[in-house]
Amino acid sequence: MYQVVVVDDEQIIREGLCKAIPWESLGLTLVGQAANGAEAWEVIRQCRPEIVVTDIRMPYMDGIELIRKMRSNQMDSCVIILSGYSEFEYAQTAVKLGVSDYVMKPIDIPSICRTLRGLKDDLDVRYHHENEVEEMRRRLQEDNQVALHDKILRYVHRRISCAQFVEGLPRDLGVSAFCQCALLQLDRFDHVTGAMPADEIFRLTQELEATMLEQAEEAGMQIMEESNGRYLILFYGSTEGDVAFAARTYIRRLRMSISGHEYTTAVSTVLPSIESCAETYHMAMHTLDRAFLIGTNQDVEPERERQESTGLPDTFDVGRVVRTIATFNKKEIRREFDAIEQDIRLTRHNSFLYTRMMVSFVYGEIMKLLTDIHCPIQEIMDDSTAAYKRILTCQTLNGMMDQLYAFVAEICDFLDDSRNANKNIVERAKLYIDGHFSESELTLDEVAKVVGMSPNYFSALFKQSQGKSFIGYLTDIRIEHAKRLLTSGDHRSYEVSYQCGYENPTYFSTIFKRHVGVSPSEYRVTQNASDIVT
Repeated sequence: MYQVVVVDDEQIIREGLCKAIPWESLGLTLVGQAANGAEAWEVIRQCRPEIVVTDIRMPYMDGIELIRKMRSNQMDSCVIILSGYSEFEYAQTAVKLGVSDYVMKPIDIPSICRTLRGLKDDLDVRYHHENEVEEMRRRLQEDNQVALHDKILRYVHRRISCAQFVEGLPRDLGVSAFCQCALLQLDRFDHVTGAMPADEIFRLTQELEATMLEQAEEAGMQIMEESNGRYLILFYGSTEGDVAFAARTYIRRLRMSISGHEYTTAVSTVLPSIESCAETYHMAMHTLDRAFLIGTNQDVEPERERQESTGLPDTFDVGRVVRTIATFNKKEIRREFDAIEQDIRLTRHNSFLYTRMMVSFVYGEIMKLLTDIHCPIQEIMDDSTAAYKRILTCQTLNGMMDQLYAFVAEICDFLDDSRNANKNIVERAKLYIDGHFSESELTLDEVAKVVGMSPNYFSALFKQSQGKSFIGYLTDIRIEHAKRLLTSGDHRSYEVSYQCGYENPTYFSTIFKRHVGVSPSEYRVTQNASDIVT
């Protein structure tokens, strides 16, 4: 049997691969695993495996350095790289180093099994079915992540010095040029959990933490639980724009993913050097304090020097083409795709593997972009994954780029056609609201169902069209109707409340005064006095 070593700094992914892949049925033996390139090199040096499955970005020694070291030591092991969409340049370098294949995260177990089976067949030919080698096992490496999080928390709480903090930091964190902190606080945590048994509190926080981890990028951020329902999220990277973009899009993804919990997020500004993370933490704490004055269950920015939108980050050709796609102009997109194709040919990166990798990164960024603009991909095409697979099955560069363009063009056509349709949908929704605002149970979900849209997409579309939220629009309609009732007849305040969709007259009076500046009774007196003078 051929020996395999698995290398990934994420323990969940590493152990998941080790346990989920049926190694023996594939004719392989898992002989070791490692949490970073330095540990992996020691395992590889000792057992010289025929196959190495490795992540690209890892502390101490990343996947690129590991492959270079193997090649410089005359090790011709087959290498499968694991990568995320944000690691295009790393994966590009890996291709030049002669990797056998690559797998995009999240990892599809059946797909990687097919890749491993193919490599096993290739090795059979190369080594003529050599005898099975002795199986090696290696203990699980201690998870350095726990120690890292403890160090970060002690530093931001001023319990260790800067020198103690920076000593021994993982490479990707230690060399970061910029950082930003975000705090996520479960609203009314003490009240919500006051009567809960300890196991229910644990389950609540674990569910939230699992969602936060699911939405996290592969690199450039650390998520840490503090206390009383508060989480610290540290973003870091090489450019200010990348860090700000990562924080902004992550918080947006959380809003779309977390359900059943009200929470507030607060962010700091971006500061240079990872050593500034303590300062950014206290800036975020100061921002979080403002939620007491402006309300909870929202995302709060620093009061001064608000971060402006930096758009998509610059990332080689991928960044350029995604910015072009964001215009949804088919002519510009076609021109950009032609330029990419020409660049691939001129730079001799015309291999099937390289092109598939490039298309995969572009596809991933397109899907992120659609999420950012709340575009329902399921309404554009039945199965976007099937479309993606069709692109990758093309056997020529020209065919693959044409299929990618066809995929993007279909999205452009949908958005173009939907602009007028969206206007009609919003107008239909407004008519329905105008006719049912007096019903206290009127909700966004109900109106969305009437116009045939998902609540999330309808909410975003309505706000984009009207410049205000559904609740804001409904409240304005009800308040205007209340004004007319208060001045046109002898209606008591509680009667006006019921006719405007408010079952609680006290709540109605509060809302009315908040919007008009005076209570309903004061408004009636003021308007009647004005009529008398007139």
